[in-house]
Amino acid sequence: MGFLDRTELLRQATEAGINQNTFAVYSSYSPILDNPVTDRWVLRGADVSPAAMEAYQSSASTGSRERSGPRQGRCGWSEK
Repeated sequence: MGFLDRTELLRQATEAGINQNTFAVYSSYSPILDNPVTDRWVLRGADVSPAAMEAYQSSASTGSRERSGPRQGRCGWSEK
């Protein structure tokens, strides 16, 4: 495959002992990581097939992620 989504990259980094805040900084300004498309991380210079990324995106978007219904925001004034 040659790439990871951010969730998996974070999981592996924290398992290796990297703090989540440190991970956020390192992934934002890394000279060795590249973020060629949204939520896909590769080693800079790696030869990753765009078709593989697209296939992964398609399978991830049709996954069985359950939703609990529409989100309802809470904003405005309460009457308390």
